Order: sequence, then C-alpha cells, then structure tokens
Amino acid sequence: MTVSASTKKAATKATNPANKPAPERLPVNPVKPGDVKLMEQMHNSWALFLPSHYNQGQVEDQKTWTFMATRFKDMDEVRVTAEDGSWIAKAIIRRTVSMEINVQVYDWIELSAPMIAKEIEIGEDYVIRHFGAVRKFAVCNKANGTVVKEGFNTQVQAIKYVTDHIQQSTAVA
Repeated sequence: MTVSASTKKAATKATNPANKPAPERLPVNPVKPGDVKLMEQMHNSWALFLPSHYNQGQVEDQKTWTFMATRFKDMDEVRVTAEDGSWIAKAIIRRTVSMEINVQVYDWIELSAPMIAKEIEIGEDYVIRHFGAVRKFAVCNKANGTVVKEGFNTQVQAIKYVTDHIQQSTAVA
C-alpha cells in the first residue's frame, strides 16, 4: 500500500496543526533496579479511629501523634476514620530534621449521617447508647452519664448485661 505525499502532509497537519516544532526532550537518567521497591518496602500505610468531634486541625495537631512519632517514616500514609463513621481523612506524614512530625491532611471526606440505634432507657438508672464502630453499644448511668460498660456488639447483649447487673444488685441488698 502506497501513501501519497498529500496524504502524508494532511496527516502531519492533523497531528501538528500549527506547524509548531515538537517540544525539546530533556535528557533523563534511567531508573536502576535498586531504585524501585514495592510500596510496602518504602512507605507504611496506617489506619486508626479518632473521636468523631475532631476536626482537620485536631487531626493535623502534633500532640495527636506524639506517641507514634518514632514509628512513622517520612511520606507514610494515614487513613483516619471517625469513631461513628461520619468522616474519613487521608493524610501524609512529613518528618522534619528535628524528628518532629507534621501530618498533612490532603483529603477530608464527610460521609452521610451514620445509622445510629436509638437509645434504650432501662428503668430510672440506665440507658444504652451507641458510640460508633469502635466503642459499639455501651451501658451508661443516667444519673451522672458515666459509662458502666462498653463494647457490646448488640443492644440485646447490653440489655442482658443490665438485667443481670440489676438482679445481682437486688440479690445482694
């Protein structure tokens, strides 16, 4: 198959409509096998839950990360999830010369309102509340608001705990 000279010129004009010279390519250094590593060998990916009332400033605050500073490397990635699932933050760890860390949030995603179970009041003393994916369901004292016990997977487990607790209290008295 032969291509005419006019077809070649048309094809050239289509790819380079203004007849501008091609940009100059700068020299590059080839990547050597020792320069390339698996992502897991270079940077760590961390994940954690933080209280749902935290804002971006609190996530980036150095005091939040004080106890983990020695384990972080420069350019590690952190995914932070609110305890109740209301937001997710993605951040990069930046280490400074003085071994302090700076956490830079690059993505903050507000999620739809979490499906939270309604509180169940048991008698005049106790209430069962949902505290999110980490703390789950908890039995709280209605009088002073303190948490009696937390970490129940279901409200039924929390109700059973309260009824057993009440029975033990009345048996002792």
